[in-house]
Formats: sequence, structure tokens, C-alpha cells
Amino acid sequence: MDDFVSELAKDPVEQLIQEKAAHPAFKWMGVKRIRHEYWVMDDWCKNNKKLPTGKRFSNWLKKIPAPIVTASEKPKTESPYKPYFEKPPEPMSEEQRLRNLEEIRKLKATMQQLGKQWDMNEAIK
Repeated sequence: MDDFVSELAKDPVEQLIQEKAAHPAFKWMGVKRIRHEYWVMDDWCKNNKKLPTGKRFSNWLKKIPAPIVTASEKPKTESPYKPYFEKPPEPMSEEQRLRNLEEIRKLKATMQQLGKQWDMNEAIK
């Protein structure tokens, strides 16, 4: 069995098929389909007295249309933007507004205190 695999790896046709299967333009086909297309092209070449070259095979594969991906098949990604029809937030009560204002004052005082400490540390250096 290993002899068969090693012989297959040496086969220039199989090397060409593996090379095309690894190419990003033909990756969607898969090795099985590419191998099938090679033998179809080889048969066509025999019937039309042409040589089955690597360039001819590339051109042959390029003529095969890629499958169309519909919107339902596309991966869904989260949009960083909010939709324009999103409901606006509820209006804030006066009580909530006063609580938020008090929080802001506390944060501002803390930031000023940290700023003074920063200035003192800079002066010590």
C-alpha cells in the first residue's frame, strides 16, 4: 500500500491535481472534483488531438463557474453600528438625574485629588 502511495505522489498528473487543489482560486472545488475535471479535460484533449498541459488544465478549471453564495449562506457578523430604527432610551427621572449628577461630582473630586497627588509626585522627582 505504501508503494502505491509513493508511486502516486511521483505521478506528475497527481502532483498537478494536488497543486491546483491547494490554489486559493480552486480550493472550493476540492481534490475529488479537480481530479474528475482533469480526466474530463484529458478525454477532450484526446478527442480533439490536443496535449493535456498544465496551462490548458488551469484554463479549463477557470471556466468552471464557482457556486453562488446567497445571503442566507453568508456568515452572519455583528455590525458595529446600531440600526437607525433602534428605540431611543427612556427619559431619565429627576431623581435619577440628581443621583447621576452627585456621582459625577464625586468622580470629579476624586480626579482632582489624584491630579494633586500626581503633581506632588512630579515635584518630588
